[in-house]
Amino acid sequence: MNRTVRKNRKKARCQAKERVKQQKRTAKENHAKKVLDQMGLWANIRKFHCEWKLLHDRNPPILVRNAGSTMDAKADAIVKELKAVLTHTHFEVPSIKLPLSFQDFFTVAFPIAQRLSNAIAANPDSEELASEVRRVAATFACRETFCEFEGAMLTALHQVLIKYSRINSTMYYIKVRRLKGEHDRVQSCLDLCCEHARPAQISIDGARRPAYRCGHPWSPGAIHWISWSGSVLNLPDANRQFPVYVQQHTLDRLYGPGRRLPGRTDQDYIVHDALWLSLSNPRIHKISNSDRRNVLVEFEFLGRKVGYLVARLLEDKVLIRTFLLLTMEGTPEANTLRQRLGLRREDMTYLGLDDLATYATTDLREDLQLVAALGDCGCGHLFDVLTYSGVRRSGIADRARHYLQLDGTQGGMPSGQTAVYEKGQAPDPHT
Repeated sequence: MNRTVRKNRKKARCQAKERVKQQKRTAKENHAKKVLDQMGLWANIRKFHCEWKLLHDRNPPILVRNAGSTMDAKADAIVKELKAVLTHTHFEVPSIKLPLSFQDFFTVAFPIAQRLSNAIAANPDSEELASEVRRVAATFACRETFCEFEGAMLTALHQVLIKYSRINSTMYYIKVRRLKGEHDRVQSCLDLCCEHARPAQISIDGARRPAYRCGHPWSPGAIHWISWSGSVLNLPDANRQFPVYVQQHTLDRLYGPGRRLPGRTDQDYIVHDALWLSLSNPRIHKISNSDRRNVLVEFEFLGRKVGYLVARLLEDKVLIRTFLLLTMEGTPEANTLRQRLGLRREDMTYLGLDDLATYATTDLREDLQLVAALGDCGCGHLFDVLTYSGVRRSGIADRARHYLQLDGTQGGMPSGQTAVYEKGQAPDPHT
């Protein structure tokens, strides 16, 4: 009796597992039908009584997993976001204007379109194949469409990786692997990997400075570590490579305790990405009356030049020492402001011109004469970097006009008045 009961229970478990598998298969097939219907193919391919076979030509879904070496607390959150990108981010094929998720394209649209294209090539004179089927199948199966989707997918995944990567802690990247999936089909797998910071203690000006090698998870399969060639630095040995290190002080000035760029802490990755982009394709300026080893590198933030990174060429590397806002002493724009408007360091601080928030959160931007005066000095675009939806602080434009003697008065700094914003008191513009 007990033997019969065990046998029946085992049979019931097997039947339950089979029902679950069948439900999953049915759900996948129904989803595939929905995608094909969106493509305008489902109603037509049913005429050939081959829809069952075509549905089984799907590719296994793209798998995202932790490679195992990435065991920190962020890994699970990153994997979850990468999966969401594949499932919920849609990309539109320009020639068809049909948005599809990356999973739907690579698992359903592309492989089935390839199958149809092969059938069309084998039966070019078939009258049953509608011209719309031929056009849609050819579009989705072509190499150009595949490359467009692949490029868009890698870019979207890259945005997740830079959100969590920092050169002074951990950098994340993905490796693309090919596994054997269901029905012996090849399954694409994205393994999340990490590489820890490459710190260095660099002796300069008689002190040891903590710094980190500058890298970025741009290339699939590895971290892209930045080096500058001798030609970039205008050196005799044009082919010599100099790895780029960023001093901790620079990171503090960008998005640390002494930050000079406003924004929420959950948007620090935007600044970090801007740092890498600025250093990967450097636009270098010489510093007047300075050692030739010191140079300025333009720093772009949200598509606008907002300042400079101060770089020092050492014997075997380049060290990024600090960040200067565009109007700060030591920049070409600050020299122009001093020559044309008589503004020096203390003047910049008093008027708030050394704080990017001033350009977005005060009425300074509403005074066309002031905007033009700053524009003539190469700083007018700072008004367009950030957006601010709150009530702008009034009276700052009048203060600046008086100080610069644009209102016909004597100008100067009135006694007892402080700077526009005390440190850390400026409103938070949107980045």
